Parts: sequence; C-alpha cells; structure tokens
Amino acid sequence: MKRLVILVTVLLVATAAWAVDWDTSFEGEGDTDTTVEELPDFTNETRRETGDRGETELCWGTFDAEGCHANDETDSTVTDSGRSREGSARVFMEDDAPTALHALDQDGSATLDQGRLWVESDSTPDNLLQVYDTSQFDDVHVRSTAVQQGSFNLVYNGSFEATDGTGEDDSATGTPAGFSVIDAATFTYGDTADPDVRWGDGIYLIATDVDGTDGFSVVLNNLDTATTYRVVARVAEEDASDICTVTTTGALVDMTSAVSAGVAWQTLTGTFTTHLTVLDDVTVTFVSTAAGDICNWDNIAVYQLDTVTANRDEISMPGTIALWDTYTDATTAVPSSQAAVPTLGIRITPPSQGWIVHVGYTISAGDAGDDYDHFVTCNLDEGGSDVTGTLHANGPADMGTSRDINFSITSNYININPAPGVELVYTVECITQTLGPDYNGDSVDSTGESNLWLIAHPPR
Repeated sequence: MKRLVILVTVLLVATAAWAVDWDTSFEGEGDTDTTVEELPDFTNETRRETGDRGETELCWGTFDAEGCHANDETDSTVTDSGRSREGSARVFMEDDAPTALHALDQDGSATLDQGRLWVESDSTPDNLLQVYDTSQFDDVHVRSTAVQQGSFNLVYNGSFEATDGTGEDDSATGTPAGFSVIDAATFTYGDTADPDVRWGDGIYLIATDVDGTDGFSVVLNNLDTATTYRVVARVAEEDASDICTVTTTGALVDMTSAVSAGVAWQTLTGTFTTHLTVLDDVTVTFVSTAAGDICNWDNIAVYQLDTVTANRDEISMPGTIALWDTYTDATTAVPSSQAAVPTLGIRITPPSQGWIVHVGYTISAGDAGDDYDHFVTCNLDEGGSDVTGTLHANGPADMGTSRDINFSITSNYININPAPGVELVYTVECITQTLGPDYNGDSVDSTGESNLWLIAHPPR
C-alpha cells in the first residue's frame, strides 16, 4: 500500500510540472553503468518527458484537446496529428531584422529560410509585419477588400488623364495639371497600347530630360504632423541607360531615393515622416539623371499610412478629374450649316472600369440689328477624332425683332461606365437659321463666353 501512495503522489506532481530538467545531466543518464533492469525506466522517463514538452505546442496525444480542434471550437474531433496548436506559432519580435535562427539545426546551420516572419517592434507604424524572402525581410502586403481610412490618393491628376490641365484637343504636350516642371524637361503623353504600363488603361506621361536632372514635381500642403506618408509611382525607362528617380524634400524624415532598374514597368515607392509640430509642405520630385534620359511615368500617388493601410497593396487610384475649354471670340458667326464651335473641344481616356463622365456646355450667342426669328440649335458630340455621333440638341431660341438680344444654351450629358482605355472626344456643334448671330454676342450691352467642361468621377 505504501508503494501505491508514493506512485500516485509522483504522478500528481508530474502533471503540474515537468519531473526533471532536460539538461546535459539528464541526457547523460543511461549512457554508462546502467543495468538491463534499469533501461525500461530510462526509456519510459525519456518518452514521458518528450511528450510533456511536445504537447505544450503540438497536438500530441489525446490528453489535452485545447487548440487542436479540426475546424472550430465546436468540433469535438481531436486527432493525435502532431500539428501545431492554435496560437502556437511564434514569430521574431525584435527591433532589428534577424540575421540567423536562435539555435543550430541538425546540420549545424542557423541560416534563415524562406517564409520566416518578423514583427519590427520599433517600426512606424508600430509592429510592421515582414516575411523573409530568399535573402531579406520584406513587407507583407495585404489586399484591401474595402475602402479604408487613409487610402485616398493625395495627388491630383496622378494618372495624367488631364494632360496639361485643360484636356483640349491640342493638349498632347505640356506640363501635366497639378505638377510643376523642373528645369527644361519636356512632356508628351503615351497611348494605351501597352497593357503592362499601369493599373488601369489610361494614358501616361513621357518626360524627356534636356540638360540633366530634369523632370517635374508636386507640392503637398498642410500634411498632418508626426505622420508617415507613402509615395508610389509607376515608371519605365525608355532605354536601359536611362535613370528615373523619386525623392522628397521638406519632411522631418524624407524618403530614401527610389531609383528605376530597367525598361520594364516597375513600382518605385518609399515613405516620409512629417515634423512633430510644424505643418510641412513636402515636395515630391520625379527626375532623371542625364540629358537625353526619357522616363515614362504613371499612377503617382501619396497616401497617409495608418495601422490599417500600412501593409496593403500599393495601388494608386486617380481622383476626380476636371477639364474645361473656353471660347471668347465675339466676331465669328454661328454657321448656317452644322459645324463645331471653333477650338471648343476636350478629351479624356477613362483609366479603368466604373468611371462616370459628366459633360456640359454653355453657348452664348447674340446679334445687334433688326433681324428677326433667328434661332440657334447646338448639340454635344461624343466620338473619336472624327467627332461623330450626335447625342442631343438644344433650341430654338427666338432672338426677337428690331432689337439687340443675347441668349445662351446650356446642356448636360452623363456617360456612365464608359469603356476603359478608349479616348472620348467631346465637341459642341451649332447651326443657325436665316441670318446668323455670332458667338458670345457682340452687342453694346452684352458680354459672354462659351464654355465646355467635363468632370470625371472615379469608382470608389
């Protein structure tokens, strides 16, 4: 009976804590001076101690099912699988990137292998998750499935759909709206033929360096203090010898210059952090290195990082685009057959699915004299470069008799979800009956302008 009591006591103690310390002394037991009768005891003890330690993190045996359910906590199926318990995986949690494992493996190696995770404990924002990929730790990118706080692009016209800021038919060159030219850079715009250019199918900017370190820049005003922002740009070198660079100035911690590496389209990205108490004006510059360098740019974005968006995919979406054109000549007569209002036209290439294009115009017309029963009919055309396809018309407008009179025609048109990558050209065509008035009324008591405008709203 005494032996039974002692055995029960030992087992109870063993369930509360490991019976022995697994050290060199324990591992040396049974090596020498061990009788055959003692070997089963050593074997059982080793098996018991191994199991005690294994089941701490693994589904080892059927003694403790916690964290070993096959599907969820309501699933009573527990298997002796040897798989990890829920919550048992433990990643590196350190200020600096680990360079080796903490212990040698069977082959005497502590080399990091692909897939190891590291949480950078002193990062901005806090606890940035990174994964080891063959040679270094890289940020883990998570694709967003919803609109998230801080995910909106702070750069107007970052996809260059507004070209020089008007969208007029002759705006195939010029500094893009919202940006400033650096030195003597010249600009043209690429078409939509290359499917690898960008996210979306819109046009892109071609910047040519004339005398070295030429390019363009954008100034970000009234940024939040003590805040980190990410800069993203798509770029492709025209030639393998060209060098394209993105950098910032004016922040507390400016971004490290991001430099292109080849003619294939690639993403340049980096972060900057604003001052603690001073509202920064940060300038983001996009330049090349030497005269003759040509850089193709698209999808430029700057967005604020927070704990939600810090690790999401770096995808820039253009914001609302506003285009306009104005005609002020008061001497050109409205034609007697349908014809376009001189120089009045705008164009846009929707960069992706889901855009809403809202177009409107105001045609101001008038005459001085005794003519009567004049009226003007105008319509908005949407088409290709040949400007075909009447959408709608306005008029007539009675000009009265024997007196000076001025009037205007106003109209709106909405194109919902137009085909991406297809250029839309809008013009206004007008026609008059009998003796025609002129545009923008030139009578003594009249002034006026004819306008064509477009607002393109991106999907959200």
